[in-house]
Amino acid sequence: GREQTLDFSERLHEYLFKHDGYCPFTDKSPAEEIYDNVGEGTVVTHKKFGIGQVTKIDRKAQYIFVAFNDGGEKKFLFPGAFTAGFLSLE
Repeated sequence: GREQTLDFSERLHEYLFKHDGYCPFTDKSPAEEIYDNVGEGTVVTHKKFGIGQVTKIDRKAQYIFVAFNDGGEKKFLFPGAFTAGFLSLE
């Protein structure tokens, strides 16, 4: 009864903590969320380069191109730059 529920709850909490809150049975993976929410024109932030706008996504080659406010354009792995924390959604 109650002891089993607490044991399951503790195991679930431990699992979610180890997997950054991702549950493959109910949630989308972090990469799937990024694919769903990022497109041309999306505003993103880079830790070093600041705010930029997505100009192109090459899903086959897994690259994203971002034009930053300083006028420069950079190429990043997609969705790796998001999952690694280099890019974030504005």
